[in-house]
Amino acid sequence: MHEDLIDVREAEESCGIRSWALRRWLVRRRVRARRADGRYWIRRIDLGRFLDEEGLPVPKRYLRRPRILIAEDNAELRFFLGWNLSRVWKNADIRSVGDGYEARDKMLEFKPELLITDYRLPGLDGICLAQIARDREELRHTKVIAITAYDDPETRAELLESGVDEFIRKPFEPDELLQAVMRQIGPAVEERRKGTLAAPGRMPS
Repeated sequence: MHEDLIDVREAEESCGIRSWALRRWLVRRRVRARRADGRYWIRRIDLGRFLDEEGLPVPKRYLRRPRILIAEDNAELRFFLGWNLSRVWKNADIRSVGDGYEARDKMLEFKPELLITDYRLPGLDGICLAQIARDREELRHTKVIAITAYDDPETRAELLESGVDEFIRKPFEPDELLQAVMRQIGPAVEERRKGTLAAPGRMPS
């Protein structure tokens, strides 16, 4: 079977679920599963989602692992963005690049759920990257957040017309970044339960 699939016994052992409870959920189709070889097979991500919705402990490897790409030429700001995101979306796969050409190549290879890009980048700017994400079929799912020091109507219109889903104006607080990310890809499990997205650190000046 595919490595992402587990059977009932593994689900019971790895999640500490009683067998009768898990089998009842399966029979009632509360947990998505398929039958093959006389057994139920469950995707880890489906079981993790169900446990999270029920307020039960979720093994880290069963959580959805969002892919986030940061395109920012300022090394200090690039670190600031990745550090704040990793403190909240602990299971995320976060990559970072320093120019637009690297960002384009990494997008096509990595296929991120979310691209956070500076409006002005060496090589290709954030506008070009957003347009690439919209034009390529394999990137149609990618959400784009642009970071910009400009706040004039022309810039806002240009960003939205290019396919940017949301933009953040510099300077910004960590919570502004985290709230924007939450709107695009959803909250992390831990933060959804706590009802907060606060994270330490201030944006580099």
